Amino acid sequence: MTMQRTKKRRRLHPAWLSVLFLLVVGAIAYYAFNEGPPFVHGFRVSALMDDANALRRKSPVRIAGVTVGKVVDVTGGPGNTTKVEMELDPQALPLHTDATVRARPRLFVEGGFYVALSPGTPNAPVMKDGGTIPVPQTRSAVQLYEVLSIFDRPTRASGKQLLHATADALANGGADGLRRMNASLAPTLRDLALVSQASRGTAPHDLSTVVAQTARISRTLAAHDVALGGLVSNLNTTATALASQDGALGESIAELDRVMRVTPPALDALDRVLPKLGRFSRTLDPGLVAAPPLLTRLSTAVTQFGSIVEPRERRRLVAAFKGTLVDFPELTTRLTKLVAIVKPISDCVTSHVTPILGSKLDDGALSTGRPVWQDIAHALPGIASAAQTFDGNGYSLRYQAGGSDRTVSTGPIPGLGALTGVLPGPSQIEGSRPVWVGRLKPSDFRPDARCEDQPLPDLHSAPGPSGLSASGKTTKIVAPTPGALRPLVQLLRGRTKEARR
Repeated sequence: MTMQRTKKRRRLHPAWLSVLFLLVVGAIAYYAFNEGPPFVHGFRVSALMDDANALRRKSPVRIAGVTVGKVVDVTGGPGNTTKVEMELDPQALPLHTDATVRARPRLFVEGGFYVALSPGTPNAPVMKDGGTIPVPQTRSAVQLYEVLSIFDRPTRASGKQLLHATADALANGGADGLRRMNASLAPTLRDLALVSQASRGTAPHDLSTVVAQTARISRTLAAHDVALGGLVSNLNTTATALASQDGALGESIAELDRVMRVTPPALDALDRVLPKLGRFSRTLDPGLVAAPPLLTRLSTAVTQFGSIVEPRERRRLVAAFKGTLVDFPELTTRLTKLVAIVKPISDCVTSHVTPILGSKLDDGALSTGRPVWQDIAHALPGIASAAQTFDGNGYSLRYQAGGSDRTVSTGPIPGLGALTGVLPGPSQIEGSRPVWVGRLKPSDFRPDARCEDQPLPDLHSAPGPSGLSASGKTTKIVAPTPGALRPLVQLLRGRTKEARR
């Protein structure tokens, strides 16, 4: 009886059996529709595409044709974009930030579309889990209806016209021409191979540079689609005109064949000339750099000259020139008199004033070693200060009391009054500099003598005898009266009037 109770206790409750059954069924259903354990996923990355209607969940993700992941979700993105979330296998890593995504159709027997993934370049940073590939790096799939929509009515009409033109060309001896062209096809293909090999360039990145420049040209053409349409229309008109003149076109092609035969020697000669032309171009390059500003200025000058010689401006210009030409003789006469007056002054400046200003004064211990003109310039601040005030106390001069029992005083000086000082020592004043030449008389001035004929003055300043003594008496220095200089002023005025005559 005890054994039966033990077995009865170990038997599971029906509710637990139901839960266990549901878990097993749920696991089987999950693994039927999903791969891998739940709540765990691999490396995921999103791509924003303009149109991803062709992609579905579980669409394969391939790199170079090898499946490396799948699409796990397709949802709406920012704006009018579609967000395609992909889960990649470890073999697809690393993925860089410049990776590109394209939606491409699979084989006809497979059906649907797949994601063509390019992992990017190694120089770009590595993309982390959960990263996003932007719209400029994605391309949508091209549907069949989009291809067929290109062949609208005008396009179909142009295609029909092209087929008729091709049929006419083949029917009117074109097929025979193609048959005869087989003989020259081999050398043509050989030359084409040489051209293709040369198009690869001689240095690294030559071909990439050509591709980049071609891309720039394509972008420029795409930005001017209206002008491009006009170019195609004009090309169609040109082709129609050539088709109407097929006989002349055949003769032109025959002449072109002869030109092509003569072209290689000409190209050889051109090849020999190109190095010299390159050196000439390098020599000419600095001149070309400097030419635009000069040409701009020349163009401006020509424009201004053209505005001057216009009919409405020509009369004013002729009137202005007429007044100038009439007044020019009188101006020349006056200039002749002026030159006669100014020439002696300029000669004196050249022969005497300039050498004196450039010389140096020998003043013993007081010599500065500078030219005379610099000493004059340095004296100007002292003269300017003397014309104002002696110091901040006003029009007065302070001096030190004492120092000697011998005094020296001057007579009354206009604007200053009498000045008084003391001797530095027991002896008399040593001397004065420069030596006083005495009072000059009007006869001492010789305005009739030419300046350039006179010797240069001697600027040597030797000390003269003392002009003052320490006898205790006062020696007055009287300034010259204005009347003493009146004869000299009258004489100079007379000479000036004679020179003007």
